Amino acid sequence: MTSYLVEALRKNSIVAMLDTIGGYGAIVTKQVIPEELQHLRRLLQIYRVSPITPDDVQVLTYTVNCRQTNESDADVLASLVYGEINRAVAKYAGRKVYSQCTIHRSIFEGENLWNTPVDVRIYNA
Repeated sequence: MTSYLVEALRKNSIVAMLDTIGGYGAIVTKQVIPEELQHLRRLLQIYRVSPITPDDVQVLTYTVNCRQTNESDADVLASLVYGEINRAVAKYAGRKVYSQCTIHRSIFEGENLWNTPVDVRIYNA
C-alpha cells in the first residue's frame, strides 16, 4: 500500500511544494529519513504504523508527515494530501481500496522545519 500512496500523492500541486530527489518530488518511504536526505526541508515521509493482519479485509494505517520550512506551508501541504486521498476509492494491484484521512496539528521540529502529520486509513478487500 505504500506504493499506492506514493502514486496517489505524485500530483503536480503536491510535488510543487517538495524538494527534489533525482528529478522527482521528495517522497521518503522510511520511518527514519536516510542520512543523505536529512538536509531536505520540504518532503513527504510515508510509513505504515499498523500491523498487517490475517483478516480478509485489511485496515492499514499510514502516517504521511508533511514537512515544510514554515507552519503555514506544512498545513497547506497536509490539506493537499487530505484533498487528494480522503474518501478516495481506487483500484490498486487488483484490489479495491478506500482511504480516509485525519490531519493532526503542526509540530515544530527545529529551525526551519515544521511537520503536519496526516493519518491515512486504507481499507482493502
